[in-house]
Amino acid sequence: PPAHSPLLDEYLSGLAAALTGLRPQEGNVAMVSTVTTTPTTGGHLDAAYWSLQLRAPVKLQAAIHRLADQSDSLFLELSPHAVLAPAIEDTLAHHQLPGTVITPGTSATGDEHARLLAALAGLYTHGHPPAWPTSPRHRPAELPLPHWQRATETTPAAPLASMLATTPDRRHARMAETLRTIVADLTGQEITAADDDRDLTSLDLASRDLLVLRTQLRSLHPALAHLEAGAIYRAATLTGLTEALLELLPTSAGSEPATASSGHDASSLS
Repeated sequence: PPAHSPLLDEYLSGLAAALTGLRPQEGNVAMVSTVTTTPTTGGHLDAAYWSLQLRAPVKLQAAIHRLADQSDSLFLELSPHAVLAPAIEDTLAHHQLPGTVITPGTSATGDEHARLLAALAGLYTHGHPPAWPTSPRHRPAELPLPHWQRATETTPAAPLASMLATTPDRRHARMAETLRTIVADLTGQEITAADDDRDLTSLDLASRDLLVLRTQLRSLHPALAHLEAGAIYRAATLTGLTEALLELLPTSAGSEPATASSGHDASSLS
């Protein structure tokens, strides 16, 4: 159903229930919400807020007006194509408000990296130089392709193919070691079995890292192709994630996924 329409009403309670346990924290930079049009640092962005955000009208004009009315503002749109920039420019012109709009621009080759650098250059020319050097951990995230661009995968990755043919105990150990290796690579720190029961957030995994982790796990086996980020959040620890993933994988190279037996509902992971 289209976002912000009455057709979503029947789904709002389910969304709120799925987001139960969301723990918003205060950020360092305030934003103006297009739901409330008031400034916020994020502490109240709970399940109720995101349910309202999905259903309520987008008050973009009011939010832009509030920002631009406070000072000479610089607006940057980060997207493959300029979608909101024309509306922002129209709002500034109509209300005679000060402000400049920067967009990633276009590229004949479709080079998103070049467009991002062009937007960065625009910020620089308006007095906002990058905070060099950046941390080596801040590398590009490998986001999943849209559904219509995904290749059909029928053969499990070699490491998992060999793991599926072994005993349950060894399957668990191999999956746990695979997760430790991925997390260690993401965080740049050593991850050992002693970390398996620590909360994932205590392992220095940022939200972006969890998205990268999801993408890497999806590539391991066709049964994990539709793994959602919420499944990782619900698993909470490496041990929980190991068990949840094993429930989704077949018990051998050619069989069906195992039946959930350790307290994780496999159907909730999709």
